[in-house]
Amino acid sequence: MEFKNIMEKVDDLKNLSPEDLINSEGIDVIYDEALCYGRDSRIDKGFGQVVIFINPGLPEQYEHFLLLHELGHFYLHMTTGISDAALQIRNIRREENEANIFACLYLLDNQIYDNEYYDTYLCSVGVPVKIADYVQECIFQYKQVRKWGQKWMRLEC
Repeated sequence: MEFKNIMEKVDDLKNLSPEDLINSEGIDVIYDEALCYGRDSRIDKGFGQVVIFINPGLPEQYEHFLLLHELGHFYLHMTTGISDAALQIRNIRREENEANIFACLYLLDNQIYDNEYYDTYLCSVGVPVKIADYVQECIFQYKQVRKWGQKWMRLEC
């Protein structure tokens, strides 16, 4: 998915808090280490119900990022109308990157034109350094495409 499309999706949703998004979509959040299968969080859909699993005891800011990350998966990958069979052959790494970008753009309120130190801010609100650095690079590339035109590059992070 193109960076621009992720920005548009965040723009559609940024007026609601993560809690409001979760409630409006009828998503359950369960805090259970065993059901996270060794990860800090995950999202699953079964029998028509979407559930976000969060490892309990994580720092509050990081948990907030994880909820946004999982909501990124929901809005970017689970509500696209793609069949479950097609989702089995998806590109997991790309989907993880897209969910990270979604969460970070939401935290930045889609304001990527005001300063150059997005990674510093993102780290201060619970985003892991590696993810903040990656999103910083995506924002830089996106700004370059906007500056120099899209003739030479179609940006997908």
